[in-house]
Amino acid sequence: AQSWPDWLALRILEAGDPAYSVIRRGIGGSRILREYTCHQTRHYGQSGLNRFERDIRSAAGADTVIVLHGINDIIHPDGVNPFRPMCDLPCAEELIEGLRHYIQTAHNAGLKIYLATILPFKGWRTFNDERNQIRLTVNTWIRENKEADGFIDFDAALKSADDPNALTDLYASADKLHPSTEGAQKMAQTIPEQLFRK
Repeated sequence: AQSWPDWLALRILEAGDPAYSVIRRGIGGSRILREYTCHQTRHYGQSGLNRFERDIRSAAGADTVIVLHGINDIIHPDGVNPFRPMCDLPCAEELIEGLRHYIQTAHNAGLKIYLATILPFKGWRTFNDERNQIRLTVNTWIRENKEADGFIDFDAALKSADDPNALTDLYASADKLHPSTEGAQKMAQTIPEQLFRK
């Protein structure tokens, strides 16, 4: 699961253009707005707001950033785990402001930035209509905003035709949240070729 950057790197390699490569900066469990300071979950890393500029500026030679981020902000707060209080659940506007921060930071660094829509997650244990509405609102903004250099519609590519709030069975892993290997391949295929053929 979560291997779409690897499949993108393979796609670029197979295209035969040695001038391009993929630098992966994803951290499992990472959120845009919040971060875990407790010892037990420190492996989740810093919030995107605190690490995004460092991550892109340390990627020597990069000219384009693809951002898929936000699902963990939506699904993690559960009100049961003391490190995941419900007060951590953001509204859509807060997530959008976080993405705007990414856009401005990338542009200030001279990089193009493409935002990816957040994948469906119906079937995951914390799914509910409120959380899903946050995802849908953020995705609408991602598709319609004129601030980023473009968007990649992973949601449209992987959602089920029978239930657009869930992943297509072929593209879903057992937890209904993470893409399967086939889902990751589909994500890599969804990225426009002009991003790595210029």
